[in-house]
Amino acid sequence: MNRRATRRTVAIALCLCLGTTLLAVACGAPDVTGVYKSTGGGVLAAGTTMTINEDGTFTASGTAPVVNTPFEVEGKWTQDGAEVTLTAEGQFAELIGTRTGTYEDGSLVFGEEVWEKQ
Repeated sequence: MNRRATRRTVAIALCLCLGTTLLAVACGAPDVTGVYKSTGGGVLAAGTTMTINEDGTFTASGTAPVVNTPFEVEGKWTQDGAEVTLTAEGQFAELIGTRTGTYEDGSLVFGEEVWEKQ
């Protein structure tokens, strides 16, 4: 009987550990990597494309609406839960600058600028 109780206790402990591990994985940060298109709600034209790469870099390209000139911006991104920060670098970095937004229902939202995941 004592052996059965020990086995039962070990089985319960293993189930609790497995459940805790699965919960931690399920509640982790969302995967924001992928290709996005701007809805045009901010400074960039609708249809501008942004790719967020697994290596912590991103690129955005399209046409600057005011000057009607093609551009490409590169930079780095970081994530803290659902919060995402983009830091642009290079010639057209001022178009994006450094922005912090949130990942909500498959979109990145930076104030009025919304990027829909493709």
